[in-house]
Amino acid sequence: MRYKEFRQQRNIKGKRYYINSILPPVPLNTNDIYIITVAGDRLDKLSQEFYNTPKYWWVISAANPNKFKKSSYFVEPGTQIRIPINPSSYVDYFNSFNTNGR
Repeated sequence: MRYKEFRQQRNIKGKRYYINSILPPVPLNTNDIYIITVAGDRLDKLSQEFYNTPKYWWVISAANPNKFKKSSYFVEPGTQIRIPINPSSYVDYFNSFNTNGR
């Protein structure tokens, strides 16, 4: 369920659509992990490896703007990326930003 955490609404005809969310910058932390990707790496696999769940793939993507194609799990081998150390704090920040910040 790749988009399960994104908010949905229905238009007047009852058709569902997703509400755009804004990804605020992921704050730097001195404990963040930096890796060089290898062949076969994907954002969901990296999330599983570092966070024990594939659902925070989008946190890794948000921490590395301009390094991935939009809505893709795939990572170019040899790319240095940042893995935020505490994804749950960013998720809380993201949620408050998108409910209170607009």
